[in-house]
Amino acid sequence: MTVETEICLHLPDACAARLSAWPLLNGHPSRRQQLRAIYFDTPQGHLCRAGAGLRVRRESGAWVQTLKLALSTTDRSELNQTLASRSASAVPMLSEAGLAGAYILDPRGGRAKLALTTLFPSLAPVFETRVRRRSWLVSHQGSVVEVSLDLGEVCLSDGRSRDVSECELELKEGQPAALWQFALDLLSWMGEGPLLEPRSKAERGYGLVWAQDPSVVPPQSSNMKDSESLAAALRLALSQASSDLSRSIWMVLESEDAEGPHQLRVAARRLRSVLKMVLPSLSSSDWQQLALDAKWIAGVAGPLRDRDVVALDTLEPLMVKLPSDQDLAMALALLADERDRCRVDLRAQLKSVRAQAFLARLGLQACASLPALEEADARSFAQMQLKRLVRRVRQRKLLADQSPEYRHELRLAYKALRYASSWLEGLGMGSEARRQQRKAARAQKTLGDSQDAVMALPVLQALLRSVPPGQSGRVLGLVQGWLLAKQG
Repeated sequence: MTVETEICLHLPDACAARLSAWPLLNGHPSRRQQLRAIYFDTPQGHLCRAGAGLRVRRESGAWVQTLKLALSTTDRSELNQTLASRSASAVPMLSEAGLAGAYILDPRGGRAKLALTTLFPSLAPVFETRVRRRSWLVSHQGSVVEVSLDLGEVCLSDGRSRDVSECELELKEGQPAALWQFALDLLSWMGEGPLLEPRSKAERGYGLVWAQDPSVVPPQSSNMKDSESLAAALRLALSQASSDLSRSIWMVLESEDAEGPHQLRVAARRLRSVLKMVLPSLSSSDWQQLALDAKWIAGVAGPLRDRDVVALDTLEPLMVKLPSDQDLAMALALLADERDRCRVDLRAQLKSVRAQAFLARLGLQACASLPALEEADARSFAQMQLKRLVRRVRQRKLLADQSPEYRHELRLAYKALRYASSWLEGLGMGSEARRQQRKAARAQKTLGDSQDAVMALPVLQALLRSVPPGQSGRVLGLVQGWLLAKQG
């Protein structure tokens, strides 16, 4: 197998038309191709659920069978085989021999693997991609990058389709850091418009086939091992954060599901917890900026997430209890409008140059040299951080009974412990980190109901400001009683 390293950017129509004017492409001849690819899977979607893609594509006059397995945000392993075909137009049969030795993770869970040859009898075409490609081979700062503009569609036999308009940056020679810097340069020149696209064409095709949001299909990724260094652990965390954040962003952009802003804020907070632990050892301003941008992303997701929680955890359950209550129905309608406004604002922020450059800088820093962390004892570091976070929880527990504000501080301390423990587990803390993570999760849930009241009432008070006092007071009274009842 070969490993392909590439970054994909979704380009709105106006940006796609401008790409060829990028000064970095000046003087480089372009190549034009018409590419047709047929993707295969089982009726149960084994490849889809494993984050893999199997296609047969017409390339340079020949049909090539390619299996792709995601390894990280940018890296995919490829297994290629040229297929025999009786004519240029006839799609050849898949080659079982070309899949020998290839495995995917068993979608039923665990670490079990499935051999592709065992699935071979069930593989059948599921969708096609038809793309007009224009590509340039660019030598830049000691690296060679292939820049490809792909315009076309992913389509199903029943007529459903999804447009493709993207720029692929594939590293042909050089280091991955050069590819991320190349992407940053392009984002800077283009301005607002391009969006980092973590989903392959295969994933987007699967989204049409099974009518599921393709952003929820996870890539295959390696887990942190205890033997790896602190530097390696940080690189993996940054790479995973870039993937998690960009996938959550697409969930927000393409869906109104409350899970999108929730996962976005969780990913940002998890990243912040890691950065807070390592920042004292990293003096570069680039790291400080990453931390600021992670805080900013979590912050811009907050207004929509908070209103989603008020709707889903408070008003809607209360409405089930009182289905004919007109005042509650009015409040829920006002909140729906407010959620829509927050969603529009959040989407605009996520499409901004700041948000997209932040994702690219995460990828760039994941490739950075980290001499201050290379020689650090990972286990000693993890022990120190876990003790610090546990001590912080204990200190806040002493004050938690004094006011809702102190209980909120305690909940934040448990949240920091929970997020950090998931990373520290791979640094040699194993069972102790898992124990603290479970403990923090239980405490968060217990404190959650009281926090709902702290957050929900101010949101509703602001929302009902223009409503007659009698109505607004009744709604707030019902909600307050409901929240108190939840707290027992």
